[in-house]
Amino acid sequence: MLGLVIDTSVGACTVGLYESDPNGLTCLYDDTALMSRGHQEHIGPQIWNCFHKAGINPKALDRVCVTLGPGSFTGLRVGLSFAKGLAEGAGVRLRGFSTLEAMAAFEGLTDTRRLVVIEAGRGQVYVQAFDGMAAITSPISLNINDNEALTAYANTVPDVGVLTGNGGDHVRSYWPQALVIPQICPSTQAMARLGFDDLDRSDVKPVYIREPDAKVSDKRIVRFDTERPRA
Repeated sequence: MLGLVIDTSVGACTVGLYESDPNGLTCLYDDTALMSRGHQEHIGPQIWNCFHKAGINPKALDRVCVTLGPGSFTGLRVGLSFAKGLAEGAGVRLRGFSTLEAMAAFEGLTDTRRLVVIEAGRGQVYVQAFDGMAAITSPISLNINDNEALTAYANTVPDVGVLTGNGGDHVRSYWPQALVIPQICPSTQAMARLGFDDLDRSDVKPVYIREPDAKVSDKRIVRFDTERPRA
C-alpha cells in the first residue's frame, strides 16, 4: 500500500511518501521545508516534487494521511484542505491524527511517559501527556505565565520523562527531571506509522483547542488529469 503523509500544522511544510508491506514501512521520499507562512503556495509543488523524486504516479496512492492540529490555524487549514482534495481526486481513503499524537509517536523519544508541548501563540502552549502512544490527558492550552495553572497540571502528570514538541523549553522548570527532545514538526516516519495503523482514523475534523478564525473549505478537489502546478 502507498500512502502520502502531510503536515502543515506547525512551523513547517512536510510531506512524505511511504510504502507499507508485511516487512514494515519504507520511505520512498520525504521533504520538510521550515516556514511560518506561505504553506498554501508551497504545498502543491512540494507534493508533486515528492511524487516525481520517488518515481511514483499519484494515481497509485492508496491513502492520504494528514495532521489535524492543534497548531497554526492558517497552516492547518491549508494542509487539511489540500489533503481532502487530494484524497477525493484520487478516490482514496483520507486518514487523520492530531499533531500532538504525531509528535508523541516520534521514533527518537527515549521514555514512554512523554509530554508534547506545542507553541500556540499569545503566550500559550498546547499540551497533552502520553504513556507510550496512549493518551493519558486530553489536549488543552496553558498560559506559560500562569504559574498556578502550570503547577496544577504538572501535579496531574508528575512522572514525565520526556518533553517534546516545539514548546518544551517554556515549561521545563515544572518537570526538571524530564529530558527535552525538541521537534519543530512531526516526523514523516511517525505520521506514516499512524497513517498505516489499524485504528479508525476516518474522522478528519480539525482539532481546534482555541476557536478558529475561519472554517476549512471542503470544496477544493485536486485532480490528476491536469498539468502539474508551477512552483
